[in-house]
Amino acid sequence: MENMGLALRNSCPKVHSSLCSEMTMMLDRVSSILPSIEAARPGCRAGIQELCNLYNIVEKGKLITQHCIECSKLYLAITGEAILSRCERIRDSLRRSLFLIQNMVPTVLANQIADVHNDLREVKFVIDPLEEEAGKAILEMLRQSDATEELELQTFVEAASKLNLTSPKAILIERRAIKKLLDKISGTDPKKEQVLKFFLYLVKKYGKNIKPDTGERTENLQYENQSNPSLSLASDGSTPGKCYTPTYFQGYEYQSSMSGETTPPTELCCPISTKLMHDPVIITSGQTYEREYIEKWFSEGYDTCPRTQTKLENFTMIPNTCMRDLIYNWCKEHGFTISDFLPGKDAYSYSPEQLHGHSMSSLHNVSVPLIAGNARNFVIDNSSTTFSDASYVSDSSHVKDMEEPKNSFSRFSWSADYQKYLSFQNFNQGMFLTFFCELSKLPLEIQGISIKDLKNILDDDNEVSYAMVSNGFVEAFLDFLRNDGGSYSMQAQQAGLHFFLAFLSNSRTKRIPSMNEEAFHLMTSFLNSKLKTEALLVLHELILHLNHRQSRQMASVVTPPIVAILASEDIEGLELPLKIICDLSSDADVKSHLISLGIISKLVPILTEGSFVECCLKILRNLCDVEEAMVLITRTDRCLGSIADHLETGSPKERELAVIILLAICSHSVEDCSHVMKEGVIPALVDSSVNGTDEAKSCSLKLLNLLRDMRQNDQCSNSCSQEVAVADAVEDRPESPVRKQQISKSSGFFQRKLNIFSKPRSVTLF
Repeated sequence: MENMGLALRNSCPKVHSSLCSEMTMMLDRVSSILPSIEAARPGCRAGIQELCNLYNIVEKGKLITQHCIECSKLYLAITGEAILSRCERIRDSLRRSLFLIQNMVPTVLANQIADVHNDLREVKFVIDPLEEEAGKAILEMLRQSDATEELELQTFVEAASKLNLTSPKAILIERRAIKKLLDKISGTDPKKEQVLKFFLYLVKKYGKNIKPDTGERTENLQYENQSNPSLSLASDGSTPGKCYTPTYFQGYEYQSSMSGETTPPTELCCPISTKLMHDPVIITSGQTYEREYIEKWFSEGYDTCPRTQTKLENFTMIPNTCMRDLIYNWCKEHGFTISDFLPGKDAYSYSPEQLHGHSMSSLHNVSVPLIAGNARNFVIDNSSTTFSDASYVSDSSHVKDMEEPKNSFSRFSWSADYQKYLSFQNFNQGMFLTFFCELSKLPLEIQGISIKDLKNILDDDNEVSYAMVSNGFVEAFLDFLRNDGGSYSMQAQQAGLHFFLAFLSNSRTKRIPSMNEEAFHLMTSFLNSKLKTEALLVLHELILHLNHRQSRQMASVVTPPIVAILASEDIEGLELPLKIICDLSSDADVKSHLISLGIISKLVPILTEGSFVECCLKILRNLCDVEEAMVLITRTDRCLGSIADHLETGSPKERELAVIILLAICSHSVEDCSHVMKEGVIPALVDSSVNGTDEAKSCSLKLLNLLRDMRQNDQCSNSCSQEVAVADAVEDRPESPVRKQQISKSSGFFQRKLNIFSKPRSVTLF
């Protein structure tokens, strides 16, 4: 293994040497502290998981270097952007794991890790300009479905000169590298196969005229006769000059190098059973065992590590993917198969190709038609020119776990307090404040993961939200927001607001006693900042967790600035303020306060423009049982007309709310009925009584009857007045009394009938 590491150090990457140089320096820097981290043995489950992650990430980085040493230069040139992206992800993953593990080790070591973490921030990966130009030239040619031989020759010569394919030996090595890649993907990926076949076609056609001299011919012959061992860095425990493997892997390096060794190394065997492990797991002492035997050990009542006799605080077991890879590589090297050691087909969740990371899963975005015998017909889709190269890295499930650790092993791994108690139920206010401070300093990605973890915890445990409220979680959050020392940035406070919002949204607790008038003033102070949206979201969620007294306090503090927001021209920013006012307006003690703030006049422009109609109508419906509100609705310009318009053209729910409001207004006074009648609502009411929701049908019929009765009373009053006037006119004429009486009765009768049927057009349906 050591010789292999030295061979890799002495080998020069064919392409992207600057990327590999930066990668090697970065891995050396990280590997220099891995033994110290392992010796510190972070006992919590998250610490062990992150230690495994670091080893796996280092392995992935080594695979990139190996890929650039072994692969075809032409292929490396066209996949440069993908390799660059992979290097950057390796760097970011290392920084993330180092950041998380920093809080799980002693202070001196934590400072060393912080130095390495800061050094990695300065690592920059850059593609060599000549290699980048070569890749672009090849891609430009591949985009043309009818490339001529002249273009092929010109492109090949240009790329060959920039990639140093200028000697027969270099051409020979390139041809063999392409054939090696073709052998690996034979029959598994036609698209990539066509790309490589085209490269082989170019090398054979335009590189064969280069004649080697005698010295080169002898050198090439020696090169051809050399064995080409498979350099599997997945099983290598070192990068150049540094030890990358845990201490319990070191003995394996010597034993696996011995020829003819068929007995599994002791480092790969379970200390309990002394048999080769197939499902190795790490326990909190840092030792690795076969899952079956360590589970049996714990089930028998032991609470210590079998090897070290250390007393264990918990019995967490984490899959040791590094050890599993080493076991697989040993089996393959000595001619064994997985089935010789595994009890079942699915004991390993990944295939041998995935373990070694040689699967050619690159170029998956390229559209390549099948070519019958002639690679010159090769075509690349112009709309997809990005080559994603994953041929050097595994897509196996354990690699995904390494990049995105499972929540069960990484919940708040950055919080020493949480790792100590593994629950919020034992926290106090000071711990929660420290938690918020640490959370605010995390990268956005980890903050998002932490919020998801909180949601999962609240979903899984019904009691934890009550414990958090009782133990000072809300008070710590408010202290954090006050920022008395000015040590938290706006972005840091945003993280705290998001975490508190996640708590409110998923909490089972009904009441939060610590929310008082001062707390509401603190929240409203953010309404004029960049955190306005977050503050509004928190206020909206808080309404569900307040008692009657707290709701009144909140309304007195919150409603003035929120009503003022309604006057702004930012239509998109009105939804949350309207929802808050709508929820508060259901409280009888808050309604008068809202009316005094001029809420009705603020709603009219929003109703008129047709934005957030349902929410506006709900507010008006809530206010309708206050006499002052009904008067304002009828007298405020365009308010009653807008309600009538939405009764006719709104959604079913909007029409229902509109008819409820109109019914309340008409029930108030005859004068208000007249105002409603003037809006011509009868046709819309009739339609709603037939086609509306159940509530809308009922209210529409009530309102129709109310308007009919009002109209009939109006008409009867008018007819009586007209009858008296006719009688007075008859008495003044010089005719007999009998004649007068007959005429007056007849005239009065027919006049009443005519009055009943002589109704305005708007009420002819009665």
